[in-house]
Amino acid sequence: MIAVSLKKEGDYLLVEKELCSLLIQNPEKGLEKIMDQYMAFVYTIVYGKLSSICNKQDIEECVSDIFYEIYRARNIIDLEKGSLKSYLAVLSKRTAIDV
Repeated sequence: MIAVSLKKEGDYLLVEKELCSLLIQNPEKGLEKIMDQYMAFVYTIVYGKLSSICNKQDIEECVSDIFYEIYRARNIIDLEKGSLKSYLAVLSKRTAIDV
């Protein structure tokens, strides 16, 4: 079992590498950990984009679609190009715009 916890700012990239590695090795567990870590972040972005035009169910479905896309793209996420958090932020904004 891999314990993932964010202890200090310098550990952030290491934690993201561990999360991405877990996502590849054990996709269900990795996705669960990523959702635990970033659900509120993604929801906040999507809510900000959609709250005036969509109901709560539509917003939650959009958030689910984002995490499904992370699951599908697990083999191509490249932390050398940017952080997982920034990837999620861009994906969240683009997915919300497409709703």
